Amino acid sequence: MGDLFRNGVAGSRRPLVRMLIPESYRNWDHFMETLRTGITGQSLAHGGTLWDLIARDPDFGARFNAAMAGNTQEMAMFVASAGSFESASVVVDVGGGEGSLVAGVLQAHPHLSGVVYDVAGGLAQTPDYLASQGVAERCRIVEGDFFESVPAGDVYLLKDILHDWEDAKAVAILAACRREMGPQSRAMIVERVMPSHVTATPAHKNATITDLQMMVQLGGQERTMEQFAELFEAARMRFERMTPGGIYQLIEAVPV
Repeated sequence: MGDLFRNGVAGSRRPLVRMLIPESYRNWDHFMETLRTGITGQSLAHGGTLWDLIARDPDFGARFNAAMAGNTQEMAMFVASAGSFESASVVVDVGGGEGSLVAGVLQAHPHLSGVVYDVAGGLAQTPDYLASQGVAERCRIVEGDFFESVPAGDVYLLKDILHDWEDAKAVAILAACRREMGPQSRAMIVERVMPSHVTATPAHKNATITDLQMMVQLGGQERTMEQFAELFEAARMRFERMTPGGIYQLIEAVPV
């Protein structure tokens, strides 16, 4: 078990733990108040949102980005092989942070170019990371607000993005993507899918504890496939297919 806390070990959770301790665990001190009021433990413990904390604390921002990148690197090969990229030219990693997901996709599909789109705090390490992966010349870095707009592209990658937000804001993100979509474009959502009935399987346990973490930290949630379909419909998309990937699933939606 100790190997999971080491650097350079397959499946290491060291970056995730360094992000969670101590900032995130302080949020859980306020768990009961969050249940009663809906006010996030994050705001009660830190006086602002997670994104406020990232903006004002570069050390935490770096640890957060490292945790997200470590998690995403595991999924990049799955997404690159399972997703429909044959007819695409430009892939936009929405809220992409360091860019580990789009970097993996670009490495697997030499015909693609990419865009990493995020707020300034999320992009602090992106130039160096893309260069280290050998894809910097094929990938632009764009700063912006995904509630308002996104860069034009053929495929929109959203990994662990929608679960950060309540429904109205999740729809706003999808709607910003939809406004830039052409007839052959698609959104690829990489998230856990909540089961309609929770069992004691590892994937269900993971989805359940992450659902609670999203509530305490961000006011977000994990969603069932039915709930994802409702988000797509509200954003003028339709669910096309889901590819199982263990804890994470690849959910593809197309414009209507």
